[in-house]
Amino acid sequence: MAVKTKHIVIGSVAVIGLSVLAWWLTDRSKKEKEKSNGERKQPAMQTTGMKEKVKPSGISSYNKAEVQKKKKRPAPVADEFPLRLGSRGKRVERLNIWLMRNFGHTGVVSDVFDEITGRQLMKALKKTELDKENYLRYGMEKPVHEQKVMQ
Repeated sequence: MAVKTKHIVIGSVAVIGLSVLAWWLTDRSKKEKEKSNGERKQPAMQTTGMKEKVKPSGISSYNKAEVQKKKKRPAPVADEFPLRLGSRGKRVERLNIWLMRNFGHTGVVSDVFDEITGRQLMKALKKTELDKENYLRYGMEKPVHEQKVMQ
């Protein structure tokens, strides 16, 4: 490599290094300013013309309660339909085996309906829960050697 080329390469590396250092320092100082501003200034509770108070997040306590009501579901009973997150039992184990056989489910075959099982069920059937009708329709209640392989 010629001397001139070496000087150009070294100069380029130095400029890039300084640019990265400058960016990092400015980014760090911005984060520190945001952090210190966030600690000092807490927005006070605002009241609207109505009786409820609006919190700084913009979500009223009434809306939060409604969202939580919608999210809450009764805890799944072991081995009863619909099979969903948290369900346990032989039917969930058969669902895992069926998913492995037909869709390459890579999780551990167990009797617990976990997040991995939920994702695989969503990919396979586009459902978050498995009802009795679909369980029987796809022959999941049958032993493996009697199940039809889906194409």
